[in-house]
Amino acid sequence: MDLVDKALVHPSFKFHGPEHHSLVPAAILIAMKNRGIPKKDGSQVTRENILDGIKRGSKIPGGFCGYAGACGGCIGAGVAVALYVGSTPTKGAERKFAHAATADALNRSLDGLRRCCKRATYYGITATMELLVKDFDIDLGEIPKIASCKYSERNRDCEHEDCVYFRMNS
Repeated sequence: MDLVDKALVHPSFKFHGPEHHSLVPAAILIAMKNRGIPKKDGSQVTRENILDGIKRGSKIPGGFCGYAGACGGCIGAGVAVALYVGSTPTKGAERKFAHAATADALNRSLDGLRRCCKRATYYGITATMELLVKDFDIDLGEIPKIASCKYSERNRDCEHEDCVYFRMNS
C-alpha cells in the first residue's frame, strides 16, 4: 500500500517506535474511505473513525512486543477491524473479528526474529486485508509483497534472509 510506504519514509516517522501501532488502523481505514467502502453497519468511514484508530493505536506503548508479548503493529490489525465492524466489549460477534485479525497478525510474528516495526506493520496490514476479503468480500488491493522491503539497509537489527520481506540488494 502506497500510503504505508509514504508514512514509513516520512522524516517525522521513527524507524522503530509506537508510530507503527497507529499506522495499521489509519492505513486500512483511509483505504476504505478513499474507496467509498462502508463500515459493516453501512455507514461511511469518517475522518473521526480514522482519528479514533490513530488514538487507539497510540495507546499501545513502544516495546510492547518484547515486554508484553503482543506487537503493537499486530494489535493495530484488531483496532482497524474493531472500528470497521463496530466492536465493543459487549458485542461478541464483532469482537471475534477484531480478535481474529490481531491473532492472525500475531501468529505471523511468531517468526522468532528480533523486532522490526516495518515487518510488524506489514503483518498487521496483511492480516487485516486478508480478513476483510475472506469474511466481508472487501478487497483493498495488493497485500505487502514477500521480498519487498526497502528498509533493511537502515535497520541495524535486520534479520536479512530470515525475514520474509527481505529483498536482496535493497
